[in-house]
Amino acid sequence: GLTLTSFSSEGEKLLVAFGGYNGKYNNE
Repeated sequence: GLTLTSFSSEGEKLLVAFGGYNGKYNNE
């Protein structure tokens, strides 16, 4: 996340992954 720079790299990856999956399901 751009505004979640305080989180660790692993946390960022998890957030991005969850966001991507959510967006994918929402689109379908």
